[in-house]
Amino acid sequence: MEEMEKNIAVAKLLGKVVHRMKHNMMKGFESSGMTAPQGMIIGLIGKNGRMKISDISEKMGLSNSTVSGIIDRLEQRDVVKRVRSEEDRRVVYVFLSDNAEELFKTFTKQSSENLAKMMKKATEEDREKIEEALHILQKLLDDDNIKE
Repeated sequence: MEEMEKNIAVAKLLGKVVHRMKHNMMKGFESSGMTAPQGMIIGLIGKNGRMKISDISEKMGLSNSTVSGIIDRLEQRDVVKRVRSEEDRRVVYVFLSDNAEELFKTFTKQSSENLAKMMKKATEEDREKIEEALHILQKLLDDDNIKE
């Protein structure tokens, strides 16, 4: 039972870290009146370029209808645009508007600066341990995906 308790503790800690990282990253969008899901969609599209709603839904773990509603609100604010595929008119792509491209760049820069500021609080030894632990976790997750 002790191993199970340790696993649960690790999962809870990881959840707290992810939550805190998202919270810190979203500060940049909050100042522009964006919600966390809106900011996440802007981040996804900014990183990946034009995307189908179904792909955004899959990456965010949300239904197509939920993502479509968020996209509607972002479109009303001229943050994203929709365009139908010329090859298949049933397919709709979403991409960032010109002003949102600038917002994404600012957000990315601010997020990097916030992370750098946070990491400066750690000793060099702590930074190395964090990096090593994250590499181990990534490898374990990658290995787990291979076995599926």
